[in-house]
Amino acid sequence: MADHKSASDDDDVSSGEEVQQKTQAELDAELLAAVKENNFEAVVEKIREGADPKCEENGWNPMLYAACNGNEDIVRILIKNQAHLAYKEQEEDSKNNEEEEEEKDNFKPVPDPAKTGRSTPMHWASYHGHHKVVWILMKENMNPLLQDIHGNNCIHQAAANSQIKVLKCFMQFGV
Repeated sequence: MADHKSASDDDDVSSGEEVQQKTQAELDAELLAAVKENNFEAVVEKIREGADPKCEENGWNPMLYAACNGNEDIVRILIKNQAHLAYKEQEEDSKNNEEEEEEKDNFKPVPDPAKTGRSTPMHWASYHGHHKVVWILMKENMNPLLQDIHGNNCIHQAAANSQIKVLKCFMQFGV
């Protein structure tokens, strides 16, 4: 007599193992895609699955995309998951370098754009007029005076694109 296997016998072997572990790169790519698409639920899910909220692709990260798109909810969840700290550390490193070079001054030194490099989430939110995102970032003590590689700070970006609400936001914070 021949042994006959049913289709369900083959399924029993793999049914419990169908869920494959995703690599960190795959999780990060899915997080970036979800942020680009403004899909809040997918962003939360990918972070829960272990995606790195500080991941980067071609110089862009979830915080930059969310700020550029003006998605307040995604910006908040990314801040909750420490995605903004890279920019605060960048600011601190720059401040420490300048304090070593300069004598104590009453004015807060503006970090050297050559050291900070590219635009921050606040640059993008300012330029695109996302005043609520700017407000959220200001509440997190992010520096609107950081300069990009062209020497522009967030106030320049807002003014360049006639973003009056963003400029009023900066004024309310005393910038």
